[in-house]
Amino acid sequence: MFKFMIKCESASKKSLANVLVSCNCHPSMAMMIDDRLKVWEDRNQSHVHVVPAFAPYYDPLAEMHKFWYKKLSSGVLYI
Repeated sequence: MFKFMIKCESASKKSLANVLVSCNCHPSMAMMIDDRLKVWEDRNQSHVHVVPAFAPYYDPLAEMHKFWYKKLSSGVLYI
């Protein structure tokens, strides 16, 4: 499996021909994973599997525990 990222300029679109230049894979056998379909050329969009965009995990409860741990470990607790 090939692991790489392709950056696309805002005016251009990604194409399988450009992505698979260094691979020994026919474009009809390729599947691309991306969070945006519109950045791919129309003829290649059937080969794109769209996934949700990355969102960093945030846990408010963990942040609260971290806050209280800092307060308790410093020896000063304001109530």
